[in-house]
This record gives sequence, structure tokens and C-alpha cells, in this order.
Amino acid sequence: MIKYFRQFIGAVRKWWRGGKPIEHYHELYFVQTFAPDFCQIQTDGLETATDWCSRGEELIQASQYKEAIVCFEQALKTTPRHADALSGKGLCFYKLGYIKTALNCFLQALDFFPKDAGLLVNCGNCYCHIQEYEKALQSYKKALRYCSSPILWNNIGYSYVCLKRYKDACSAYRKALKASGPEDIDVLGNAAAAFLKSGNYEEAVDYFDRCLQLAPEDHLLLNNAAVYLALRNCHDQAVKCCEKAINLKPDSSTYLCNKGMLLLEMGINDQADHYLQEAINRDCLNNAAWRGKAVLHFIRGEKGDALYCFNRSLGLN
Repeated sequence: MIKYFRQFIGAVRKWWRGGKPIEHYHELYFVQTFAPDFCQIQTDGLETATDWCSRGEELIQASQYKEAIVCFEQALKTTPRHADALSGKGLCFYKLGYIKTALNCFLQALDFFPKDAGLLVNCGNCYCHIQEYEKALQSYKKALRYCSSPILWNNIGYSYVCLKRYKDACSAYRKALKASGPEDIDVLGNAAAAFLKSGNYEEAVDYFDRCLQLAPEDHLLLNNAAVYLALRNCHDQAVKCCEKAINLKPDSSTYLCNKGMLLLEMGINDQADHYLQEAINRDCLNNAAWRGKAVLHFIRGEKGDALYCFNRSLGLN
């Protein structure tokens, strides 16, 4: 632990002299789900199972996922290999947050319809949620054989970002924008963040500008714009973007943390401490905020407190 703390102190000293190696900002990305028509799978039309599935789909439209699961399970009792029922059941579990159960349902349905793009997209989304991004990429790329769509290219870009393959991500987002049109805010925002990560600042700012013109009150976009501006040393503008994002979503630990880090870079330490503490109050597992607190304590000569915060940033209590 002493070894890691010494490395951390060295990083803080370098940061304080202007090197700033500590990665403390959070960008947020969107992963998009299947298009509505993707979830329709043609079956052999067995009457009883079809009736149950139709009722289940009505309940999904009403966001009554638990009730819909009951309908799909009834369909599966009648016809255990009914792909439509497996797909609908998987969608319900996905919406309820039971990702691995949903994935199992989608994979079973794929056994019967291996070329269904919607099922492949759903599998990819599940893999993203459980952080198996290589498997997600495989699912998305397989789906491309049967259906090219901006959703697929967006999610491929998302997977590449998570794998830190930023050039590949940028290429995917360009294709997503070509397929979706120039006004898809989610894809534009993702592309901007990806180009920022790749070091292509000129293209990043172009996408940010286009996004902000289309959605000046989008808190996710404002957060990412703040990150971009901070990395370009435009701190005053970055703080304004952070403030707007916080006003729109005041309980976001990420936005509070980013503003705290900005103020820390600007040397406004008391205010930085306030925002970092607010971030921790809302999310005690915000490692970036704990790192910021460690820097503050080190600056003040409070090495014991700095070590405690550093430990917390590593997930150690």
C-alpha cells in the first residue's frame, strides 16, 4: 500500500506542476436498444401460444413487465420452443434489470432464429451491461449481416469505447451518423465524446457544437462538453456547462464530481471540497471524487486524511 501511495503522491506533485496525469473526469455514453420492429418474430402461429404472446406484447406497451412475463410463460407451457415468447420474456427481464436472465432468453430464441437482427442486438446490449464487450461486438457485427442500422453502428461504437479502441469507435460513429442523419443527438453526443478520447479535438468540438444547438438543455451533453472544455483549458466555460448540468440534474454524483475537479484545477479549493463532498454524499463509491479529496488533503498537508481518501478511491474501506 505504501508503494501505491508513493506513486499517488508522485502523480499529485506532477499534477500540481501542470502535468495533470490523473484521469478524473467522467464522460457518459448512450447505448441504444433495438428498433421497435426488431422484436417481431414470425412463428408458426400456434393459436393458444400466439394469444398469450399478443397479450404479453400489450402489457409490454403498458410497461407492465411482470404481468407480461406471466403471459409469455403461459405461452411457453403450451409451446416450450416458442421463440416469440422467449424473446418477449427476455425483453421483460431486460427492462426489469435481470440482465443475465434476459440474455439466456434471447440466446434460446436465437437457437430458432439465428439471423434475427433484433435478437442479436438484444444479446449485444445484455453483454454490454455485464461488461463483456468483445461478445457484444460479435453480436452487433453478426446483426449487421442482416440489418444495417444507426442503432447497430452506435452500439458498436459504444463497445469500442468501452474497450478503449477509440479510433474504431470514431469510425463506427461516423457510420452511425451517415445512416441516421445529421440531427441524431444521441449519436452526435457519443461521437463527440469518442473523438475527444481519441485526441481529435477539432472534430469533437464540431459535434459538441452541433449537439448543443439541437439540445441546449441536455444534461448528459453539457457534462461531456464540460469535459472537452476542461481538457482544452477553457475552465470558465467548462464550469458554466457543469453548472447547467447540475441545475438540470442536481443529484448527479458525476456532475458534482466533475465540477469539483474543475474548481480544484482552478485552485478554488474550498468550493472544490464542497462539490467533491456532495458527490460522495450522493455516491460513496465515487472513486474519482475520493481521488479529488485525496489531492485536496495532500495540498493542505493532511497526509493521514489523504491516505484515507486514496484508500477509498481504490475501493478499500
